[in-house]
Amino acid sequence: MTDNRWTKVRAESRVVCRPIGHIFPRYFSGDDKVSCSRYGSIFMEKLVAELKKIIPFKETTVVGDIVIIAAKQPQMLVYAMVGDITRDESRKEEWWQVTMHLLAIPLQTVVWTLRTPQFTGDEIFTMGGEGRFIQAVRFDPPSTPPSGLDSQQQHPGNKRNRGLRVVK
Repeated sequence: MTDNRWTKVRAESRVVCRPIGHIFPRYFSGDDKVSCSRYGSIFMEKLVAELKKIIPFKETTVVGDIVIIAAKQPQMLVYAMVGDITRDESRKEEWWQVTMHLLAIPLQTVVWTLRTPQFTGDEIFTMGGEGRFIQAVRFDPPSTPPSGLDSQQQHPGNKRNRGLRVVK
């Protein structure tokens, strides 16, 4: 039985890995051949570059922010809410205990010890030898009202916009 995520092929007397069917498969065509050890960093770099093109990210991360967490293994792309950021006093250097509530089913709370560049998206890092990326997502209010709403429907004090009403 073959693993549908990886195909190992022999090329020029060495085993190489070719990714198949990942989150952004257009960046990993069948012609991409890299060593298995180098694949992890290339995958994360390409994934982060694509995410930065399609998601508006914040420069900083604070308590209450929604972050996106990307991981190579196990493969995941999940949102989390930052619950707490506290200094890890057991270390001389500046490390932080970052509590995150994963917005997935089942709900989970994780606490990761990270440096500032790691939880603000400035750095791709590893945990257990596998690539990780975290950055806060920017949610901007819409600059214009959704199409289909006229100016009278936009204002809650307007008598025409009373919402639901009881009909007997």
